[in-house]
Amino acid sequence: MTIKRYRLNHAGIHDREEPLMIESEHGTGRTTQAMKDAPVDAVYVCSGSHAFSDAQDLRTFIKRPDLRIVSPSWLDTYRGVQRAVIVDHACQLTPRQIQTLDIYQHDASLRKLLSV
Repeated sequence: MTIKRYRLNHAGIHDREEPLMIESEHGTGRTTQAMKDAPVDAVYVCSGSHAFSDAQDLRTFIKRPDLRIVSPSWLDTYRGVQRAVIVDHACQLTPRQIQTLDIYQHDASLRKLLSV
């Protein structure tokens, strides 16, 4: 599946068309499915500037403007947000980021228990 992305030059004019592969030839569609399956208003963590840009384009393509796309550095500090945090399958996290992710998952579990 390919969609077109246009880049603007310094004058704000479309100066070229660049094909954007939503899923590469070796891709399995896991990112697409993870985004589709994510709860409303979830935070989606992906790494690399290219992957970050592609994730934003994919979010638009699958009509999920509610997803917040962030880099792994977002996990460096616990923010206490009340959102689900989804990590892309290709994302590599530091031990500290994994620890923060565990805290978010624990908080989500507590919220479920308290809402019953």
